[in-house]
Order: sequence, then structure tokens, then C-alpha cells
Amino acid sequence: MSLWTVLPVAIAAALPISTIAAREVQRRVQPARLELARRGEEALKRDDLSPEAKNSIEFMLETAFGMRGLLVGTLVIIPAVAVGLVFSAQLRRSVEKSTAAYGRDQDLQEIDALHSALMLANNPVLTPLSVFWIAAWIVPALMIGRLFNGKSPPSARVTENDVMRYVERRALARAPLAASVG
Repeated sequence: MSLWTVLPVAIAAALPISTIAAREVQRRVQPARLELARRGEEALKRDDLSPEAKNSIEFMLETAFGMRGLLVGTLVIIPAVAVGLVFSAQLRRSVEKSTAAYGRDQDLQEIDALHSALMLANNPVLTPLSVFWIAAWIVPALMIGRLFNGKSPPSARVTENDVMRYVERRALARAPLAASVG
């Protein structure tokens, strides 16, 4: 038997198995979605949160069931953002400023971690690919951009999650309906 004979049968067998597995994963992460909703709604009631932090939380609540379209869009958008980070000090400051609140607020970090886990469950291939893509483009862009301006490279406080949060917020501001597709 050749590979070309077995391959169609293997694919046909894998499709229902993967569908059943995906449905089971979604059933098992439902309590985490409810927890994200509860904690996100509580956080939105806080008066001490910045508008940026509230926008990020609203985005996380809106995308708890998936954001495949935005993840695919990230693969296209990130190189452009990276170029912008190299040449725009204002853009770098905006990314660094948007991450400052998260560094100080344990509740926001936990909500973000819960959202990240849900995104991995919703999109087990696209989420790691997007995180890798962001790290591969953004981290060097931040360093090069800071060096162009005669400053030291950014500290470890700015991570790929920080940049993803910034990109998500910008994408949501531009096309709120596109973020819900997925």
C-alpha cells in the first residue's frame, strides 16, 4: 500500500475525530469562559481602570468564543506594526504605555491569562502561530527602534502579549465587527 492510498482514508477518519475532540474541548472550557465573563464584568465596574484597560477587557469578553479572523489578520498586520515600531517613537511609547497598567494590576493579568488560555483552546494552531509571529517581528522591532533613537533596548516588561493586546485594541477600534468574526 502506498501513502497516496492510505492518506485519503486517514484524512477521512481524522475529520470526525477532530470534530468530536474540538467539541469536547469547547465543552470543557465553558466554565473558564463564564469565569472570564464574571471577572471581566467585575473589573469593568472599577473606577480606577484606565479607558485603555477597560477597552482591552471589553475586547477579551467579546472574543471569548473565538477570534480566528483577527488571528489570521495578525499574520498580515504584524509586519506593518513592526516597521512602525522601528520608525515611530510615538507608536513605541503607545505600546509601552498601554502595558503599564497591566504590570501593576494582578487582576488584569489574571483576566488576560484566562483569555489567552481560552484563545489557545479555541484556536490551537493559530494562537501559537500568532504568538510566534508577534515575537519574531515585534521584539526585534522594539529593540531596533529604541537603538535608532539612542536609547537602551526595551525592558522585559514589554512582551508579545503586550503587543498583541495593543494590536487587538487597535483592530477593534478600527473594525469592531471584524473582531467578532471567527
